[in-house]
Amino acid sequence: MACGRWRDAPDPFPQRYTGTFRDHGKTIAGRWEKAEHGSNWETDFDLTYTKVR
Repeated sequence: MACGRWRDAPDPFPQRYTGTFRDHGKTIAGRWEKAEHGSNWETDFDLTYTKVR
């Protein structure tokens, strides 16, 4: 299953996060991408969320 979050604001630049649920929903592994000039998406950084008990 995939998830996503987008920010279409012009300042400072558009961003989006796409991730995939893993480990029966305990982990979301993905990356933030940016489009400095509103196009040409590139990876900004990888980010993994992990549920801690």
